[in-house]
Amino acid sequence: MRLKVSMLVVGLLALSCVACNDDGTPQGKDAIQESCDSVLDDSAIRQAEKSEYFASLYVEDRDHQLSYPAAARAVLNEDQSAFACRLTIGDSGGRNKGFYVKFTPGRERLFDETAKRSYSSFRAYSLGAKMQATVESESADVVFPCELEDSRRLYVTSSLYERLDLSTDARLRTLFRSSSNMIRHLQCKNVIKFPKPETMKPFPTH
Repeated sequence: MRLKVSMLVVGLLALSCVACNDDGTPQGKDAIQESCDSVLDDSAIRQAEKSEYFASLYVEDRDHQLSYPAAARAVLNEDQSAFACRLTIGDSGGRNKGFYVKFTPGRERLFDETAKRSYSSFRAYSLGAKMQATVESESADVVFPCELEDSRRLYVTSSLYERLDLSTDARLRTLFRSSSNMIRHLQCKNVIKFPKPETMKPFPTH
């Protein structure tokens, strides 16, 4: 009987860590869900799963787990940029980033809106309410104003980088979900509404 119980426990442990490497560190989808607060929706996950890098994503440093609350404290109290999520591809010693979300305070704009233009690999969007977004190869950014409890206005830039072959819409959806998480932890008093990516129109290229 004890042998059967032991075998059952071992089997359950194995099933609970299907996507783990030899030291038990979650990889792929498990890594994203553990460290990134599930900011990728199901559609983005399905896209990412087609990437050659997806299965080998892992949390770079589990001893210093990144989080949105910690990133919000760094932005507010230390006036420093901070990662809320960071995954590495394979055994690259942290040098080969696969996916991350970072927040940086103080930058009021991403581009000069008087130019009203995009470029071949650079798409610029005016979102209204002093918000801007840009999309480049493997990355996307959005800047938004946050009205704090003490009536200060803080501008925050959310930056997403990925090597998972996400579409522009999936990248922006993920970036906006991440930014909404940060807005909640910053306790912004102003209402911030991000548009649906499929409705966004970039400035034209010239």
